[in-house]
Amino acid sequence: MTAGDDSALTLRYAQGFRGRLLGLLAPDALGGAQGLCLQPCRAVHTLGMRRAIDVVFLDRHGRVLRCVERLRPGRAAFCWRAALAVELPAGYCRRHGDYPARIRAALRRRPAGTGGRTRFRRRDKSCCRESPRTPGSKAS
Repeated sequence: MTAGDDSALTLRYAQGFRGRLLGLLAPDALGGAQGLCLQPCRAVHTLGMRRAIDVVFLDRHGRVLRCVERLRPGRAAFCWRAALAVELPAGYCRRHGDYPARIRAALRRRPAGTGGRTRFRRRDKSCCRESPRTPGSKAS
């Protein structure tokens, strides 16, 4: 474990058409404990990127629906039931087994002026594990 592993995850929020379009293509790449939050978001692509990223899709209650580790450049990932996606440096989820809790904590520390749509229920204890897909359930 390196010294930076214990630092809290901080998120940037892609706002507006330009912010969402550029995403992580901007020259200031993410550091070890930084991520990019896209909301609403059900699909992410890495077209034009030079490096792989981890992508975590969450539902509106903060449950991890899908985690795509090391999504390579020129690829896409989808999760039709997702309410938001968090893009992280490649390998972040593997290095931090508690990444769902770290993401939720970072979303709760959302700075003023970055929207306020994400609200997680405190009573929901299932946020820490991936939601199983039940047969016959419809994608929303």
